[in-house]
Amino acid sequence: MLPSSSIIKKVVMAATGVLLIGFLISHLAANCLMFAGPDMYNEYSHKLVSNPLIYVAEAGLLLLFGYHIVLGIIVTLKNRSARPKSYAVSNSLGERSLASSTMIISGGLILVFLVVHLWTFKFGTDVAPPSEDGVRNLYALVVTRFQSPIYSIFYILCMAVLGLHLSHAIQSSCRTFGISHPLYLGHIRRISYVLAVGFAVGFSIFPIYFGFIK
Repeated sequence: MLPSSSIIKKVVMAATGVLLIGFLISHLAANCLMFAGPDMYNEYSHKLVSNPLIYVAEAGLLLLFGYHIVLGIIVTLKNRSARPKSYAVSNSLGERSLASSTMIISGGLILVFLVVHLWTFKFGTDVAPPSEDGVRNLYALVVTRFQSPIYSIFYILCMAVLGLHLSHAIQSSCRTFGISHPLYLGHIRRISYVLAVGFAVGFSIFPIYFGFIK
């Protein structure tokens, strides 16, 4: 059920966004196990998917993404219809930015990426058989997919879009939660940019390394 109040909608959208950022942090940290080699990465992946609580976690993530997407569309369209420049945000001057004016577009592209990502790695056909213990060789699948220049470039571009989306979303969430005093607006802006670039570069390291370097 969606909240009826516009303010509550924005609060819930911001809250789900913060939780999704937490997921991105944990997902990026887990992906770093790729550099530890196939055994450690595959063992971690196996323990994760074989845990019965994984279904609860996946349902929770689906709910978070669903709420965030639906509320984002509703809030954005309502703001645009009420006041065309209401969604434009520059922390101190109220100027529009590329990130703020393309939130629906970047969000839609991220959704397309998620579908492709899940289809490729969660439901995709393995390129190597599992071990004798039944551990899926996800490492081999990831490396093989990233060795496709087309897929790696698509992945990197999507991470750039994710960074663009986050650069505005973090600032918008802070305003929604009332963290918008002029004294620290500049710090919030800089932190949002650092986090956005950090996520974009962090996730892009894998296709760059396994696709173009290694």
